[in-house]
Amino acid sequence: MKPAHLALIGALYFLGAKLGMLSVMPEGNALLWPANAVTLAALLRFDGARLPAIGLVVLAAEVAAGIPRFSLVEALLFGMINFAEAAGAFLLLRRVRFDAAFTATTDVWKFVLAALAASGCAAFLGAAVYSAFRGAETTYFEFFRIWWFGDAVGLIVVTPLLLGFAPFRTMIFDAPSRWSRADLAIGLAAIAAVVAIWNGVAPLFATLFFVLYIAWRAAPRWAAAAVALVALFVVLVLASGRQPFGELDEARETMLYAQRFLFVLSIVGLGFSTLLAQLRVQQAELERRVTERTRELEEANARLAELAAFDALSGAANRRNFDQALSAEALRSHRYGRPLAVILADIDRFKNVNDSHGHAAGDDVIRGLAATLAANCRTSDLVARYGGEEFAVLLPETRAEQAVELAERLRQAIEGADYGNVGRITASFGVAELGADGSATEIVHSADRALYEAKAQGRNRVVLSEKSRHSLPL
Repeated sequence: MKPAHLALIGALYFLGAKLGMLSVMPEGNALLWPANAVTLAALLRFDGARLPAIGLVVLAAEVAAGIPRFSLVEALLFGMINFAEAAGAFLLLRRVRFDAAFTATTDVWKFVLAALAASGCAAFLGAAVYSAFRGAETTYFEFFRIWWFGDAVGLIVVTPLLLGFAPFRTMIFDAPSRWSRADLAIGLAAIAAVVAIWNGVAPLFATLFFVLYIAWRAAPRWAAAAVALVALFVVLVLASGRQPFGELDEARETMLYAQRFLFVLSIVGLGFSTLLAQLRVQQAELERRVTERTRELEEANARLAELAAFDALSGAANRRNFDQALSAEALRSHRYGRPLAVILADIDRFKNVNDSHGHAAGDDVIRGLAATLAANCRTSDLVARYGGEEFAVLLPETRAEQAVELAERLRQAIEGADYGNVGRITASFGVAELGADGSATEIVHSADRALYEAKAQGRNRVVLSEKSRHSLPL
C-alpha cells in the first residue's frame, strides 16, 4: 500500500463521517455511518496491509470530522470503536473465507452477517460512550439499537459500492450488455419518481423498483451504486424534515424505519444482482463447455470421416472414397461432355517382397509407392489404394493419351525410387478413358483388363485399354 492510499482512506473517511452527520439525531446517533465502510473496503482491498497505519489515519479523520459536534474525548473514543468495528468485520470475513469479488450469493450472506456481528459488538461500546456523555433523555438500549442499525446499514450499503470501483475495486463482474433506450426511459422514470417522492406524491418504496431494475440489468457494482444513491436520497429527505414513511410521533421512529428500509433494500439489490451475475457466469461457462464439446465432436467426426475415406497404411484414399468420386466425376463427364480417365497400377511380384523381406518391408513399399504416385499427380487427381498392392488414379479433365503419358511418368518414377533393403521394384499400369456411353463400372473394368494385359506382356509397362485405343484420333 502506498502513502497515497493512506491519504485517500483518510479523505474518504472524513467525507463519509460528514455525510453520516447529515442524518445525526439530537442525541448524536446517525441514520447510517458510511465512514466505517471506507475502512473495511480498504482492509478487504489490501488484505489487511498496514493495519496500524490505517488505524491512525482513521482516528485522525474521525477527530477532524467530529469536532466541534463532539468533544475531543468523544471523537477519540468513537474513532477507536469505529476502527475496531471495521477491523473486526475484516477478520471475521477472512475467517469465513469471504470473496470480496462477490462471486456468489453466499458471499453476500457472509458479508451481511459479518457486518451485523461487528457493528453489534461495536454498538455495546458506542452506546456506553453515548450514555456517559449524552444519556440524559435516551436509554442505553436506544443508543445501542440506533448505533447497531446505523453502522450495519453503513457497512452493508457503502462497502460494496467502494469495492465496485477504483481504487478499492475487487468485484470482477462486468455489465452483461450495453445500455439501451429502454434503460434511458427507466432512468428518466426514476428521476420523475425522485421528484415525486421529494414532493410527497409517491412513496419511498418506489425506489425499490429502480434498484431491482439495475440489479437485473447491470453488474453487482452498479446495483451497489444504485443502493448507495437511494441511501443518499433518504438521508437528504430526512435532513430536509420530510416524512417519507408517513406521520410518525418521533424522529427516532422515522430513523428506524429508514434504517430497516435501507437494510432490506441493500440486501435485496446486492443479493439479486449477485445471483443473476452468478447465473450469467454459469451460463457462459456452460456455453463454453458446449462449444468446446461441439468442437471436439466436430474434430472427432472429421477424424472418423478421414478414417472412412482414407487408407490407414498408405495415407491414400480408400476404395470407397475412390468409387464415390468416380461416380460423381462420371456423371459430370456425361453431363458436360468432359473427358475422364482412370489409371490402375499394380506392384509387380509384390508377394516376393513380403516373402523375402517380411510384411513390415512390404508395408514400407506400399507407403513409398503411394507417396510417389501422389507426388507426381495433380492436386485435382485422386490417388487411391484400390486393394492390396493395387492403386487407382482418377483423372478428371484428362484424355486417354494424356493419361498414358502420366502413367509412363509414374512407372519411371516408381522404377527409379529407393525402397531401402527391398531394392528395385516395378509396377504395371492399365489406362482407360470413359466412353460417351460408358459407366463408372465399365471404365474400371476396361482399366483392369488393360492392367491384366500389361502383366501378360511382361510387367513394368503401361497399356491402354482396347476400347480407349479405338477412340484415339487417327
